[in-house]
Amino acid sequence: MIKRLLTPKLQEDLAFSPAVGLLGPRQVGKTTLARQLADAVDSQWFDLQRSSDVARLEESEQLLPQFADRLVVIDEIQLMPSLFGLLRPIIDENRKPGRFLLLGSASPALIRGASESLAGRISYSELSPISLLELAGEEIDFKQHLIVGGYPEPLLHLPASRRERWYRDFVRTYLTRDLAEIGRSVSDQAFGRLLRMLAYAQGGIFNASAFARSLTITNDTVRRYTSILEESFLVRSLQPWLPNLKKRLVKSPRLFIRDSGLVTYFLGISDYGDLLGRPEAGAIWEGYVIEEICRVVGDTAEPYFYRANGGAELDLILDFKSFQLAFEIKLSTAPRLSRGFYAAVDDLKPRQTFVVTPPSGPSYVGKKGEIYIGLPALLSHLSEEFE
Repeated sequence: MIKRLLTPKLQEDLAFSPAVGLLGPRQVGKTTLARQLADAVDSQWFDLQRSSDVARLEESEQLLPQFADRLVVIDEIQLMPSLFGLLRPIIDENRKPGRFLLLGSASPALIRGASESLAGRISYSELSPISLLELAGEEIDFKQHLIVGGYPEPLLHLPASRRERWYRDFVRTYLTRDLAEIGRSVSDQAFGRLLRMLAYAQGGIFNASAFARSLTITNDTVRRYTSILEESFLVRSLQPWLPNLKKRLVKSPRLFIRDSGLVTYFLGISDYGDLLGRPEAGAIWEGYVIEEICRVVGDTAEPYFYRANGGAELDLILDFKSFQLAFEIKLSTAPRLSRGFYAAVDDLKPRQTFVVTPPSGPSYVGKKGEIYIGLPALLSHLSEEFE
């Protein structure tokens, strides 16, 4: 059984908040994790994909208050957004912590009214695909994890011959069912093509006009579609770090498909050797490392990138409010750093700078104090420092 990094935070949230929202993409393991938490206490489970459970909740406003002494778990909450308004008076009448655990496959912004109805009454957490750090003790190395991605089914249970079909079905279900269930109207063809194009443009500066011309849709439609992808936890919009410097800085975000397995599926990459021969290899590695770092630090820091028109750039800045950590990401065990890297470090003066590489040997310190470190060692270090 994989021990999820999010478990302690969820347990803490349930001990202090009357409602806890566990959000994340489809098939990421939310139900499995919730059952582990629910099995430890007296609980009541509702699955909104079951018509009988929907009917019970629709027919009686007095049903949920009957379970005041239990943890009520409601799965697929995005299918019934009206429940958020129903839960508000129930919680206000009895604000005992740990009353409701709500599972959803869309962000609060995408679930209509979710943020407003339970403001101040709910604590949200995001469950991401399985991270490399969570695979400790499993016979899965970073190469396999990078190629297959972190979704539990293809990573842990399916043979290689079935993984492509799993991802194809995952994308088809998202396009044809999931978006309709949350009331988002899109063109399946254009939306699917945009998602595939983002895989080929992994980590690129977002240019709505370029995508719009290729897809023959409007700039506003491209922006709306990318927002939906972000709020569905499939895409990360990495915002630029804009300190108060007298420099001309890149101000558009970079877009990454968050799970590397989805990227390699779209690009037809079957193994690590195949990846190394592709022009997209560096960008895929960069997106993979960024996600792994963000999964470990969670909401303790905000991620950014830095790029100035003069060439100074850093792949990732983690802002902890009182200090920043900087990361340069290289798909090489003997990386060569540009003058732009050193210029960015001089500009920003982060508390520490890491050069993240595939695992190859012990960490070492460079000429300007940067730490060269393999990804697994970095994740362990961050976990210990910011747990």
